[in-house]
Amino acid sequence: MNDSLNLASTLVKPEVRICSWCQNINKPQFAPYAVDVDQTVKDEMKEVDRQVREHDKDFIFSHGICLLHLVQMYKKLPKMTDEKLKLAIYQSKTQKSGPIPCLLTNEPLRHAYMRGLFTPESIRQAANMQQEAITEFTESLKKLAGIKA
Repeated sequence: MNDSLNLASTLVKPEVRICSWCQNINKPQFAPYAVDVDQTVKDEMKEVDRQVREHDKDFIFSHGICLLHLVQMYKKLPKMTDEKLKLAIYQSKTQKSGPIPCLLTNEPLRHAYMRGLFTPESIRQAANMQQEAITEFTESLKKLAGIKA
């Protein structure tokens, strides 16, 4: 019984919430939504897309839609009223896990995804490893300089 529980827990992949519109912003069908997007962001999103494809077996990517793209999409629909748009925004914001993050506007999250860091835990681990490396480097420099403390 314990073995089957261990097997089941190893088969569960973490879910990563990602806007499919943001991820695919460089594809021709999304060109109308990419007009005001800075080229640097577009280039970074190419790397995010590559990382998502590379890690597809390790995570379940939600491929939802962020508020920015939800609003852009609904505004282009015929017969879209302000009330319908407000309702769609409200429903997106009040999802159990909140709205899908926008990778075009959330630079820290975009940069984490570019590094293949898709969970809060992996982001924390990378930050801790970076801090440890900085501390070790600082200590090495102090030792070389003959500074004690």
